[in-house]
Amino acid sequence: MERLIQRIEKEYSDFKDCIIKELPESIWEKSTQIFFYSNIHEYFLYNQDIPENIIQALGSHINIIAECWQMYLKKEELSIFTWNDITDILELCVKKAGKMSFSEFEEKICEELKRRLNYAEVQAHTVTKNNSVELRAIMISEKGVKVTPTIYLGMYYEEYTSGTELEMVINRIMELYQKKRYRGNVNMEELLQWDNIKDKVVCRLINMEKNKEMLKNVPYIPWFDLAAIFCLVLKEDEEEMATAIINQNLCRTWKKSVEDLMQVAKKNTVSLFPPKKESLRNIIKFMIGKSDLPYDNIKDNMIVLTNTKLSHGAITFLYPNVLSEIAEELQSDLYILPCGIHETIAMPANIVDRQEVLSVVKDMNEHAVLETDFLSDSIYYYDKEKGILCMYSRDMSEREVATESDLLFSLIE
Repeated sequence: MERLIQRIEKEYSDFKDCIIKELPESIWEKSTQIFFYSNIHEYFLYNQDIPENIIQALGSHINIIAECWQMYLKKEELSIFTWNDITDILELCVKKAGKMSFSEFEEKICEELKRRLNYAEVQAHTVTKNNSVELRAIMISEKGVKVTPTIYLGMYYEEYTSGTELEMVINRIMELYQKKRYRGNVNMEELLQWDNIKDKVVCRLINMEKNKEMLKNVPYIPWFDLAAIFCLVLKEDEEEMATAIINQNLCRTWKKSVEDLMQVAKKNTVSLFPPKKESLRNIIKFMIGKSDLPYDNIKDNMIVLTNTKLSHGAITFLYPNVLSEIAEELQSDLYILPCGIHETIAMPANIVDRQEVLSVVKDMNEHAVLETDFLSDSIYYYDKEKGILCMYSRDMSEREVATESDLLFSLIE
């Protein structure tokens, strides 16, 4: 017990040292975490009735409070106001520590799915997602099922290690598979005929540097630090959307160039994924269910731009007249803040310092944006009078300019 207390004391001391170095506004944002760390520290310091199984199980742990904090964030039903509440959190951490490793979990899932699906072919493999993020997933091959979803295991493993029974996790995977699979909706032969698919070609924005390996095999158009890639919309309804990235092999089959793809994608992207804009203040009001907000710094002039599908909507700031209309409404030049591949924020450029905006974007990407959703740490500046876009990054003193003659920028014309 004494060694356990020593580790708790050191972890709490290190945490306090880090907090002291923070800016005042950052300390306020972390007030919940500070309260949490303080309560856990007092629990171990003064509680004489800590269950023996918890003391034994936590003996090999290094950052005990940090593990409790992560568990607390994952489960909304957990509380921190009494020692019994803390005991509940610790018991979940202990339970998590006794779980199977990820590889063991993956093997068990595959075995059980094969059994339940009459020994269909179930394979686990690594999938490279946006920004070169590698995720483990399973693919199920059943007779008569031409298209099957890719089921990523990371989320389900987190549920399992957080206390969800394995059988329940497998049931959830089965439900997803049964819901998402569909039979005969994609004719692969039709995909090889340009006239059959040209109305399904759309354009999306991704980060160019983080996807440089993928971009070796797909047609794209560079735009500042971003790349416009092309996808086929295979299925799109109220429940789901299935898309596939267009690669060089398909382009050779169709005998089409990048310019040919962009020509049809300009129209399709706007028509299939219409723009949607809403003030950030209204979105937060809707999310928390309150008409009045305690945050005076959240103004109505911060506009979130996405599409009506709320998916891969970052490119909407290049749609026809979107930025010019917002700039006219706000009577200001604009900063465009990339919030990930799904949305951006447009805001007046005359109310905030450029370096401050760059810092906000970087902080947001580090703490609020999934690695697979990252778009850029740069910001973009829209000149209302000239009708041009510029890019500002943290490591460059001069701005680059996109004129109306640039290929990708012509998307908004």
